[in-house]
Amino acid sequence: MPRSEYAISHYENDIPVFVEHELNRLYGGRYASLAHFKIYGNAKGAHTYIASKEGEASAVFLFKRRKQNAFVLNEGIKISREEAARFADHLFSTDKLTAAVTFNCVETDARDFAYPYLRIPCEEDIVLALPDTVERYMSSLGKATRSNLRTRLNKLKRDFPSFQFSVYEKEAADERHIREIIRLSRLRVTNKNKISIIDADEEERIIRCVRECGFVCVATIDGNLCCGAVNFRLGRNFSARILANDPIYDNYRLGFACAFLTICECIKVQNSERFYFGWGENEYKFHLGGKPRQLSRLIIYRSWHHVFLNAGQAWSTLLAGGLFRARQWLLQTAKLEGHGIISMATSNLVKGVRRLKAVKADLLKKLGLPRSLKSS
Repeated sequence: MPRSEYAISHYENDIPVFVEHELNRLYGGRYASLAHFKIYGNAKGAHTYIASKEGEASAVFLFKRRKQNAFVLNEGIKISREEAARFADHLFSTDKLTAAVTFNCVETDARDFAYPYLRIPCEEDIVLALPDTVERYMSSLGKATRSNLRTRLNKLKRDFPSFQFSVYEKEAADERHIREIIRLSRLRVTNKNKISIIDADEEERIIRCVRECGFVCVATIDGNLCCGAVNFRLGRNFSARILANDPIYDNYRLGFACAFLTICECIKVQNSERFYFGWGENEYKFHLGGKPRQLSRLIIYRSWHHVFLNAGQAWSTLLAGGLFRARQWLLQTAKLEGHGIISMATSNLVKGVRRLKAVKADLLKKLGLPRSLKSS
């Protein structure tokens, strides 16, 4: 399709009011939402690019410049070769100083650009395409999963007749419920001898996100919260943020049941499309119908000369891709081989990758460069 059919709008250091709706309509993802950008401080100083055809936006990118590089803030989005090329064409033609355009953690199979480019798999998340009814969703699950859900929920309601499951949106969500779910999440992480990434500042940001675009699922027994889920609704899509239950109910697999009930509530919303489980290959996500989605880092360079001038960025991207492939291979091997030396190697590699990411984030902060939004 000729690019001349598209109108390009470019707003320097500005995000028009209508952009929030367009981001949710086009992408519907947590890491591509204006609420996320504002609450995590990424909206300040951002520029806006909009490609439209016949008055309707086909792409909306928020981006920032660091020296000669343009970094797109939208993450977790699906992007075509045409939209990526159109954006690169626009920046290279209107800003002679732009040497490279970077999309981080995007779903794309884009290739064969008119410019030198790198497209390296770097992450993976889990996504469920939502059926149009709860009945169809239930029938799509495996036989063992359906049986397990029925058994667990029946036993739960039989043993605790006061069990209730409720949903509260935005301002209607009780702050005490949100904080209790976060506390239970921290407790679960601590019991695994790990440190929760949700500190006091992040807790406040989560509450702000709920007020903007969130909904909280609350399971209670005798009026007390026993399990809960914090989620975000963006356009037709839903993103999970926290799922946690009181450990005294572990034998009921309450967290698994709560996740299922949460998805059912999302399906009941008219024209719902996707449920993003988020990062991490927890088995329950696959049992509930989630499918892995590969995300890549895509860098488009103005010329080969600029590739060599930005060799450090290129090598960093290649290294991140190599670590991702190694991690995926070891995780898959560990599943096949069970516990033992492979599992130990996987655990050590994952810990090593986390240390590298922490060092990288610190270095990028000192250099004034943006880090992946996924870590926020």
